[in-house]
Amino acid sequence: MSLPLLLADVGGTNARFCLSKRGGQLADVRALRVAAYQTFAQALSAYLDEAGTDVLGGVRIAAAGPIADRRVTLTNAPWTIDADAIAQAAGAPVELFNDLEAVGHFLPHAGDDDVVAIGGAWRIGAPQTRIAVNVGTGFGAAAAHFDRRSGWVVTPSEPGHMSFNASGADVLSGGPGGLSAGLVSLEDLLSGAGVVDAYARACKTHGGGARTSASDVFANADHDRAARDVVDLFTQALGASVGDLVLAHAAWGGAFLCGSVAAGWQATGHGALFRRAFSAKGKMAARMTEVPTWLLVVDQPALLGLSYASI
Repeated sequence: MSLPLLLADVGGTNARFCLSKRGGQLADVRALRVAAYQTFAQALSAYLDEAGTDVLGGVRIAAAGPIADRRVTLTNAPWTIDADAIAQAAGAPVELFNDLEAVGHFLPHAGDDDVVAIGGAWRIGAPQTRIAVNVGTGFGAAAAHFDRRSGWVVTPSEPGHMSFNASGADVLSGGPGGLSAGLVSLEDLLSGAGVVDAYARACKTHGGGARTSASDVFANADHDRAARDVVDLFTQALGASVGDLVLAHAAWGGAFLCGSVAAGWQATGHGALFRRAFSAKGKMAARMTEVPTWLLVVDQPALLGLSYASI
């Protein structure tokens, strides 16, 4: 029997681990809090102890940060992961992936049961370039580029640190003290902390109670004016930004949103407003109306992507 792969999806808040022996198969999935461990190696050791295994065929790690020289420092947590050091400790080869790069490896395998349509009614069609966009602790993306001759190639990116542009949200953003005042990068709004910070600013204008999480802000938008304004701004900024990423990658096969904040936002039912901002691209507007947008609802898309990734 072949040795299992150890798969890890490491974000700013949680590190998810599992074992896998083939593409699409995950076993012993467990989530550990990043803040509970000083290093990734400590979290990995804790997982292996719980899973009762220490013999591995390989290790694949998806991490929320840019990779350089087989090392990655998490953007929103203090861990640095060194692939060579982990390989020595684990006694198995180690490969590093950006976290959204891992999700990108799942996109070629995504089916209609794995998604919920946003702002329309689409079905996943023939292979075309697709893009994964995460909204959670941070804002990330990766494109799965399709070529008829060479197949799929996944490329990660760091869109959370692109400049914030409030042009698609002019009603809410204009002037000093507006909800977008002081926003520098997309992640300053399109993240869990960004939503909470925007709500605090909105409360200075409209009043409101304490909201300690993005999900709390989204859940109260129907009866809380400050929360409603934040959701409107978030929706327009998200739509405009995802549309920009689709254009940058020619991702005509669709945009797949994922992450806890994206899921909480989707439940607000602002799909039509999202699509208006998504499609408002001048001469490309008609083309953009044909590009599908979905929320990934399959469990553990990053771990599944790692299970499918070719090394």
